Amino acid sequence: MTLSVNTNIASINAQRQLQQSSALSATVIERLSSGLRINSARDDAAGLAISTRFQSQISGLSVARRNANDGISLAQTVEGALQEVVGNLQRIRELSIQSANATNSPADRAALNNEVQQRLNEIDRIATQTAFNGLSVLDGSLGELSFQVGANAGEAIGIGALTGSRLSDLGAKAEVNATLSDGALAGGNPATLALGAFSNGFGGGGNDIYQLRFDDGAGNVLTVEANDTDSVPIGRVTVAQMVAGFTDAGFGNDGSGVQNGYSLDLGASADLTEAITEGTLSVLREDGTNFSTTEFDSGSAFFPGFSNTADTTDGVPSIADGLAEGDFAIQIGDAEAVGIVGEFATTADFVSAINAQVPGVLAVLDPQSSTVSVTSSESIVLTGNLTNLVATFDTAEAKPAGSLEGVDITTIAGTQDSVIRVDNALTEVNELRSALGAVQNRLESTIANLSTSIENLSASSSRILDADFAAETSRLSKAEVLQQAGISVLAQANARPQQVLSLLQ
Repeated sequence: MTLSVNTNIASINAQRQLQQSSALSATVIERLSSGLRINSARDDAAGLAISTRFQSQISGLSVARRNANDGISLAQTVEGALQEVVGNLQRIRELSIQSANATNSPADRAALNNEVQQRLNEIDRIATQTAFNGLSVLDGSLGELSFQVGANAGEAIGIGALTGSRLSDLGAKAEVNATLSDGALAGGNPATLALGAFSNGFGGGGNDIYQLRFDDGAGNVLTVEANDTDSVPIGRVTVAQMVAGFTDAGFGNDGSGVQNGYSLDLGASADLTEAITEGTLSVLREDGTNFSTTEFDSGSAFFPGFSNTADTTDGVPSIADGLAEGDFAIQIGDAEAVGIVGEFATTADFVSAINAQVPGVLAVLDPQSSTVSVTSSESIVLTGNLTNLVATFDTAEAKPAGSLEGVDITTIAGTQDSVIRVDNALTEVNELRSALGAVQNRLESTIANLSTSIENLSASSSRILDADFAAETSRLSKAEVLQQAGISVLAQANARPQQVLSLLQ
């Protein structure tokens, strides 16, 4: 080993080792002071990228959890308001039933109606003024709600728009009106004669004769004749009016099939009761066998009921499918149709049959106009025909409409209408409360899931990012020992050039 004065290799080596131990000590002190294993990308670039994504997820899920809690708060606010609405509706129903009692005088009903109006105004006030964070939640203006319950885009829970709970939004009912007359047809409409299906199979030598004869309207006879021996069945006939004359639109003459009817373009009309007296409807055979005769009385409906005819094609009409004579069906909402079968001598009998046999509807007869109103909270579909009654429907199908606005219990009819509308409103409010309860339960489940995700992601991030204090403390002790040794050795290395001077003495 050579001795030199210009270059002290031992000192240089001691300095390098001391620098390394000092750097190790600085790194350990930084980790221990921050608690993090990764304080910059130089510590662990891949680990830093992973932990950063974890932190984004954790912070996003934490905000989403707060969002879900806000959603629960909104639902609770709305449900609390709806609970008060239910209380007011229940009171209105009680007052309506009380007002319907015959022992009440008009003054009594007016007093009861005063409270009803106040209750209605309170319902409207609740719906208008209930708000959450400045947002009106019960006036129908809020629209569809979306709660961001995830850390990424699109991770939201969508909830349909909250149904408005103002008076104009609650209490809809469906109503069908029918104008009935007992045992006679009302005139004034263009006449229609619809015959059932004619079926006449014949051989090559057969000659078919179809004759519709209208006389002057007194003692009239409607006859259908055929000179072949094959059968000529005729279905149910409905005559809406008798007329003075007709124009032939043409017969269908197809021997291989069935023609479903015969169309007449009729001239000036006259009332049926003026045109038809006692007479018969006959299906005659030339050989005099197998014929049937149906009589009708003077001034009565000619096979009364609902005329059920279809459009014509090429001048030959077809008769649409219909119910048997005397059948009548009412379908409420999606429920199975309820059939009312029987003969009704008066409109009152018909109304009583509806109320007795069809649940969920209220039929009311106006004796002055012979109008029957059928109401329900669901849609109404009426089909069929009546025996001995003539009915003209404003519409054959009605959807729920209307609201609590205009409810008045100063009359018996008003009390009945009020009960139906309040029941419908209660159904709507209960459905909304049920939906809000389901939303709360869902959001609570979402919060629990978010909390679990936050916990698991935090644990994963900690394993990558956080410092291990036990290991770092051990490394700090090692760095301190190396620093002390390095300083001592460096002092000795720096003293070595002094040894060369002894050789010069």
